[in-house]
Amino acid sequence: PFTTYHQSVLLTVPADLDQQRLITALQTVIDHHDILRLTLNSAEDDGELRIPPPGSIDAASLLHHADLAGHPDIPAAITEHQTTAQTRLDPEHGIMLQAIHLTLGPTTPGRLLLLAHHLVIDAVSWRILTPDLTHAYHHTTTTTKPTLEPVPTSFRTWAHYLTQQAHHPTHTTTLHHWTHTLQPHPNTTTPPAPTPVTTNQLRHHTTTLPPQHTQPLLTTTPATYHAGINDILLTALTLTLTHLNNTTDTLINLESHGRHELTPHLDLTRTIGWFTTLHPTRLHPGPATWHDITHNTPHLGTAIKTIKETLHTTPHHGTTYGLLRHLNPTTKTHLTHLPQPPTTFNYLGRYTPTTPTTTPDTTDPSTTTQPWPHAPETTPLTGNTHPNQLHHTPLEINAHTQDTPHGPQLTTTYTYNPHHHTPHHITQLAHHWHTALKALTTHTQHHTGGRTPSDLPLLTLTQHDITNL
Repeated sequence: PFTTYHQSVLLTVPADLDQQRLITALQTVIDHHDILRLTLNSAEDDGELRIPPPGSIDAASLLHHADLAGHPDIPAAITEHQTTAQTRLDPEHGIMLQAIHLTLGPTTPGRLLLLAHHLVIDAVSWRILTPDLTHAYHHTTTTTKPTLEPVPTSFRTWAHYLTQQAHHPTHTTTLHHWTHTLQPHPNTTTPPAPTPVTTNQLRHHTTTLPPQHTQPLLTTTPATYHAGINDILLTALTLTLTHLNNTTDTLINLESHGRHELTPHLDLTRTIGWFTTLHPTRLHPGPATWHDITHNTPHLGTAIKTIKETLHTTPHHGTTYGLLRHLNPTTKTHLTHLPQPPTTFNYLGRYTPTTPTTTPDTTDPSTTTQPWPHAPETTPLTGNTHPNQLHHTPLEINAHTQDTPHGPQLTTTYTYNPHHHTPHHITQLAHHWHTALKALTTHTQHHTGGRTPSDLPLLTLTQHDITNL
């Protein structure tokens, strides 16, 4: 049951938000971004996705209004409206979007709650949809309809391209990499397949890393090693998991935005849709152990370089795994029955609150403004699934950086199956990961870092060659 499977954002909007202009803006966005009109025909064996022409979805029927002025518990009321709105989603009839305008009084900024079924949206898509909706609203007049930037590549074009590429020799030759990654190591016992549980049985644990530790994690630490934030986060996670599980490496699923360039001919910068990729990776911290975390030894630098190279040399950023696992019947048989990683990790990026730099003049359609900012009652991105939807992964770790008045703050949510993890184990895992992250930031304050082979793609060099240059 996935009818209610959605993502949502809550925006702060002007107190005098005009309902009719908002309907026009919504209609403009729905007509412009084809995927928002997606219809699921579940009568087909595997389901068929169709996109009807612009104008087939009436935006006015998707917009609802509620007056919360004087309500004693605004956050609770918002949650209630979100719960009701998700039941109105109907993929089989193309109802993929819901909008609820919540007013708080004649002079108090209101809220706009947007829900989109996950089949048509992902975290990156909101960074396209929200600015487009704001732009469309402020450029709507009684005589003109707003114009949005074109979408160079449609989601349909991308989907067909993936199906073609799943059979291309460039990608099928990566099958060995994926089977080797998932193949159990000799002399190790293959853990039993996880027992799936329903969504309402899952448990959650959330932690935050203070700004004084998050700031260097985003800047000086990765810069020292010419790395990305994911390289540092996963180095710390690898050291944590190998320590707690008493292993030499760890197998995890990496979730990412999925908009990696497979060809220069397809531009996804303006395409809304669900592009998420998921692929397994086996991470080894080199000679580093937990002793190096507690004693800040040079082995920590080696661990960063080792993890970085593993991630940067993954075939096509991991995209080919999904192609071979799901879209190629021949290669699928080699991957289907291999044991899956017990942990999934996803860094969702950095969210910076936006504040309008200008006050829109309703008589001047040329007036520009920044997107409506995220409301304070919620995190930048939320979502929900049906309580009876099955969940197969024992542990999911989702992290994002939220800019606050005191500086950036890393927030991590651990979603876990209580049959596989106890609250104590998750608390211990979270504590150790923060300890490892702090150790890596401290380490880079006293060491010079260095480059790795992936930084010099035009040269054939090993890490030993670079270290001894």
